Amino acid sequence: MRSPWQRLAISLATVAVPALVIAGCSSGTGGTPSAEGGSTSTASSGTTKSSGSTSSSGKSTPTSGKSSVSRPKNIDLTGVDPCSLVTPEFKTVTGSDREPKASTNPDQDNAPTCGVTAGTSGTANASVALLAKGIGQLGAPGTKTEIAGFPAELRKPTNGVPGCAIVVDVADAQALLVNMTSFDAPQDELCQKVPQLAESAMGALVNR
Repeated sequence: MRSPWQRLAISLATVAVPALVIAGCSSGTGGTPSAEGGSTSTASSGTTKSSGSTSSSGKSTPTSGKSSVSRPKNIDLTGVDPCSLVTPEFKTVTGSDREPKASTNPDQDNAPTCGVTAGTSGTANASVALLAKGIGQLGAPGTKTEIAGFPAELRKPTNGVPGCAIVVDVADAQALLVNMTSFDAPQDELCQKVPQLAESAMGALVNR
């Protein structure tokens, strides 16, 4: 049976987040992330901006489909122990002194997951999940940012769920999902902490 924070991790990863809502959530990393979505249209002018290129004749031409993601390197998540990414720093940011617990998430093709809880009744949770999906396969885009030099997106739900997450693009069709939930902290605070969690987890991943 899935725990509440596992279910929330999935909602954070796949939630369709309106750009105007997520634009105000700070990434906690260098620079201020900006909300960028996919294709956009303007009803009043009737013009459309798509992800393809436009020729001088005004006709839209499709892109080649080749990945243009810029990463320091590709990291294969196959066989990685997610609990090895829950570092002492990760636990400190979460406010936890408990041992991490491994699990799998059936809503993400049984993605390997590891998390820690904090608070007297476990009201705060932070977890790392290894996804066999690219960021583009996880619903509407979030606020673009960068974690350890890798492209990432900050996401938070708009349904009042107290959580925040970052998805890091580590390779084609592979991503690291880091999320934090708490019923004792405002969402803005969680959105400031989750980049720190992601930096810690990525540091362990890159240096393993």
